Amino acid sequence: MKVNSSSEDTWVNTQSDTSAEQPSSEQGWSRFDASVGSEDVQPVRLVLASRWQRFGGYLVDSLFVFFCYVALGVSTLLVGGASWYASVELMAWLVGPLYWWLMTGLNGGRTLGKMAMGTKVVNEDGRAPSLLTAFMREVIGKFVSAIVLGLGFIWILFDSKFQGWHDKIAGTYVIRVEK
Repeated sequence: MKVNSSSEDTWVNTQSDTSAEQPSSEQGWSRFDASVGSEDVQPVRLVLASRWQRFGGYLVDSLFVFFCYVALGVSTLLVGGASWYASVELMAWLVGPLYWWLMTGLNGGRTLGKMAMGTKVVNEDGRAPSLLTAFMREVIGKFVSAIVLGLGFIWILFDSKFQGWHDKIAGTYVIRVEK
């Protein structure tokens, strides 16, 4: 995997040097077919989202999840009274992880925040993550990133590929989407 940083874009080429013999997929190398049934293997050029795009997407998503929490809390108080609030509090903690996991896994790697910022999550081969990969990234990876005083998220500021620990755990990148 190569990373190229120019003044304009940071991109990841998921194919190794073409001068050397290509390792097989069993050795962990990513390959991307140009078209269905094509024997040609072409490098995938992924233009990484900037740190600011990632942060902006996170803010939009967090606002949405916050409004979901508020709506859940208010509806619980109106319907069941204060005694129901404690039981729904646990459910409220599930709203965020479920939102990020299902939106990423079922919506082509895009949450509302990523749509607003023109980004999406992809695997190393440039394809949208599966539900399992999204679960590893959004639930397991983000829990690990948060549990150590948020260091896994701060890691994005120092990583050459702008990956947080949750991205490294799941093998994902956040890229720009061509409009």
